[in-house]
Amino acid sequence: MTGYEQPALGGVYKLSAICDAGGRWHDRVKLSEQPIKTSSPGIQQVRRYYQANQAIADVIYDIRDGTAASPCMVPIGDDQVRRFDEEKFKENWQSEDLLVPVLRDGRRVGQWPTIHQIRERTKKQLAMFSSDVRQLVRPAVYPTGLDVQLFETKRKLMATASPFHG
Repeated sequence: MTGYEQPALGGVYKLSAICDAGGRWHDRVKLSEQPIKTSSPGIQQVRRYYQANQAIADVIYDIRDGTAASPCMVPIGDDQVRRFDEEKFKENWQSEDLLVPVLRDGRRVGQWPTIHQIRERTKKQLAMFSSDVRQLVRPAVYPTGLDVQLFETKRKLMATASPFHG
């Protein structure tokens, strides 16, 4: 879905899973000529990892699979599994899921945050990134990627998906 003549409504929606009449989910991917633009399957969530109140990585995972006990990911645009620095993770670290549902099946299940709450959360989250990641000129790369299980599911679907409809 795109905004076409309504640029204020710009955006792209990519279907990642379909629920059948029996309540079973079926993963989907949308192929692209550019592999980085191929959609990821599943019911997705983003987990942010922190250490000493500093954001250190974000990992997209399928909530049906959960995340690996030892944090690891496949960086976006790559195809190699990377474990987080084991030395770094010997210290205490925390994580939180970033996506909070407010609607489910068309019904409200959470509170709508006010604009003030959104602004405050944004400020707090930005403060948790190191200054070299926040800088506007040549920022440091912030580690983001797919959970290994989600990456493997995506790779299998890409191998079997047809690029043509009908």
